[in-house]
Amino acid sequence: MKNKTLIPCSIYEDDKVYEIAKFWALKALTQIETISTKVNKYGFDSDCANWIGVEKHEKDDDVYKALKSRLEEFDALEAISCNEVLLKNIEDLSFCMQFNSVEQKIIMLLAYLSQCAEFGDMFSMPYKINKIFRSIVISVVLDEPASVITKALSKDAALIKSGFLKVNRYSDSLNNSLEFFDNDVANILFCSEGGAEQIQDMIALKCSKPTLDLQDFAHLKGSEQFVLRYLGKSLKSKQQGVNILLYGEPGTGKTELAKVLAKNLNIELKEIGGEIGEDDKNRFDNYMLAQYIYAQSPMLLLFDEVEDVFDASSGNIFRDSKKQDNKLLINRWLETNPVPTIWITNDVSSIDRAIIRRFKMCMEIPIPSIKKKEEILSSHCGGVLSKKEINLLASHKHLSPAIIDNAVSIADTIKSRNKSTVIINTINQTLKAQRFDEIKEKEKASFLPKTYNPSFINTSIDTKRLLEGIKRSKSAKMCFYGAPGTGKSAFGKWIAKSLKRDFIAKKVSDLKSMYVGGTERNIAAAFEEAKEKKAVLIFDEVDTFLSDRKNAQRSWEVSEVNEMLVQMEEFEGVFIATTNLMANLDAASLRRFDVKLEFLYMTHDVSLKMLCDEVKELGLPTPDKSALNSLKHLNVLTPGDFATIKRQHRFYPIKDAADFVERLSDECKLKSAESTRIGF
Repeated sequence: MKNKTLIPCSIYEDDKVYEIAKFWALKALTQIETISTKVNKYGFDSDCANWIGVEKHEKDDDVYKALKSRLEEFDALEAISCNEVLLKNIEDLSFCMQFNSVEQKIIMLLAYLSQCAEFGDMFSMPYKINKIFRSIVISVVLDEPASVITKALSKDAALIKSGFLKVNRYSDSLNNSLEFFDNDVANILFCSEGGAEQIQDMIALKCSKPTLDLQDFAHLKGSEQFVLRYLGKSLKSKQQGVNILLYGEPGTGKTELAKVLAKNLNIELKEIGGEIGEDDKNRFDNYMLAQYIYAQSPMLLLFDEVEDVFDASSGNIFRDSKKQDNKLLINRWLETNPVPTIWITNDVSSIDRAIIRRFKMCMEIPIPSIKKKEEILSSHCGGVLSKKEINLLASHKHLSPAIIDNAVSIADTIKSRNKSTVIINTINQTLKAQRFDEIKEKEKASFLPKTYNPSFINTSIDTKRLLEGIKRSKSAKMCFYGAPGTGKSAFGKWIAKSLKRDFIAKKVSDLKSMYVGGTERNIAAAFEEAKEKKAVLIFDEVDTFLSDRKNAQRSWEVSEVNEMLVQMEEFEGVFIATTNLMANLDAASLRRFDVKLEFLYMTHDVSLKMLCDEVKELGLPTPDKSALNSLKHLNVLTPGDFATIKRQHRFYPIKDAADFVERLSDECKLKSAESTRIGF
């Protein structure tokens, strides 16, 4: 192309659009011996001859003469036509990627090789192409010294270092020996106006605006402010190797936080691109290319679902490559990347620890507390949902900001008259699909029955004095132990009601997680929730989490006990633990309880009074002497037994007090003969 001007022409001008490619083909056929053999050794295809503009000849000499004559015609021209879209796209692309003139010519050559079959076929060899031959061919075609071409295609030069071009060492054709980072690049460059912008979007796509604000992440306890200040300082100083890892369950707002951070920094956020099903290595290639393109731009990059890229089992990103080489590559990029990057994962355990330590900051994004979810719901749906509905939705432990946002978006889109129904139904369907419980009205069993009387429980302590002491101190850690049904949990709820506080009751199923570390996080979240709401926290069957560590067989059994002990030590509110197996508790846990209160079977006098109260509540006749005498022989009665019979009444009505007592007797027969002592 020496001393030749390129004249833009439309892609629809078939006679001109490939003029530059024909010129290059003629130079290769007449000046490169190996390619010249296509004329005499393999024959010169008539279609190819027609495309170049020469006639098919029988003799080799005549073919050469025709080719040279045609080349002289091009040499005589001061300007040669070239696809105008391609010229513009390469110019725009080179502006942002700082490609020099030689690099631009190489990009143009590869685009024509990919888009023109006749041109590409001329550079197919019967053997593998090495880098020396590749440089010689490109040198001849582009009229540039071979040393300049070799330098332009070296691993430290822009085309290869950026990842825009990839070298294939085992190819037998020039257009496969050098490839664009994506198969669609050549077509976009050649045919699409604004192709440079499209290619940039393939690498990293601009993120949408956030729907939340920084205050919506206040449950991160200031970490959100800390990372914001750090990113601001590092951007200002152009610090390298700035990488932030955000991890947590799906839908907790990790991507939204990244958007919020970019908004508060007043910079652009772009997410690393990659098509569905694309090789993980290609996504990382796009990341490296984005780092090169935006190295001088004040922006943030976002790399989502990083667990698909970093393989913890092997510690590398390319599962078919050498482990050590890939570790070095990852480490280098995590220490030298010029553009700050936010990495997101739903499963941090899948990432090798050696990689995790390379991140400047690692921050867990948990599901917000009930209070914070109430604030988010009020902000998004305050005019649509009632306060009762907001409280109900916020109480679901698996309701995440992403689920809320999606539900509100659907309600806004369909413009339903009853938005609240749409929002709640949409949320429930999502939770159901995630295999979580749907949101529904709390059952009455969660609260105290109307007939509840704390004097019905049998303990060794004055319950009224205990309550007065808790009111004064505003803090207590108590362990209620005893046989099932003796009223331990109900008494805890009565304390909460008497203190005019909410209560948070957690069962084993609420806290146990199948994931390593998940149970510990759930325990910590329960204490944090109680702290924020100033609620009474009740853990049923606490022996599951405070079992004697001497009997532990797995590391996570110990870590769960440790987490419970730490949380109990630091908690300053009212915490009540219940257990039927006091002897199984870890010794260290006992000293952390201010009160250890045993709940015994009901005394005879109390059971008589409770029977009278319950039959009156059910509208049954007053118990006669026969029923009361029968009740005297039941020595292992508990308030839970009365509650069980009352539940039976809903579907199997009780006839009278005698029937009530007979059913209580049946419940007692099922209990162990050892539990026969009656309290006094």
